Amino acid sequence: MRERREHAEKREWGGRLPSDRLRSVGKVAAETRRLDVALVHAVDEAGPKIQRAITRWAAHRSCDVAGLSSMDWIARSLAQLDRGLAFSPPLDDPKTARKFLSSEPQIPSTVITLPDGTNASQQEVALIALLIGADPDPLKAVLHAPTPPSAPTAPDGMICSPKSVANSPRQPTLRCHSRPTCCRPRNVGMTAMQYRSWP
Repeated sequence: MRERREHAEKREWGGRLPSDRLRSVGKVAAETRRLDVALVHAVDEAGPKIQRAITRWAAHRSCDVAGLSSMDWIARSLAQLDRGLAFSPPLDDPKTARKFLSSEPQIPSTVITLPDGTNASQQEVALIALLIGADPDPLKAVLHAPTPPSAPTAPDGMICSPKSVANSPRQPTLRCHSRPTCCRPRNVGMTAMQYRSWP
């Protein structure tokens, strides 16, 4: 019976068992593995420092692409995220932040398509990326964080980058066991279910 369970779990996780840390974050890891299981394992093995760097990069890049970084309250929150500080209003409350976002007339409104084909507000996804970046669990945060498809992509769906975390904290790299190319995730995190579950 145990061997059957392990065999089934390996099949779900790309031929290898997940770590205890991946199991501990529950359905976030389970949902994200459907997008790229090899990358999920690589993110897990990268450790908290790189995981946190990826979430910061995702927040900054998402806000840049969505046209939010120039907003005073977004810029302030990004700086707080980088310094590990608690968000000040309106980002201290997700519901308030989302209402504040929708009430700002100068904020652009664009639609993007999530990996499963669901349409979503690019500005809301960027806001979610920023809020997720502050999650105290770095593995949960990086698996949940959306990353924008905003750079040239390789044929295998990865965005390749030669830079290292040490050289550019906002543009971290990973080395996947099944893919020797240093790369960062294109669409790790953010399924339609996760998008709709936010306040």
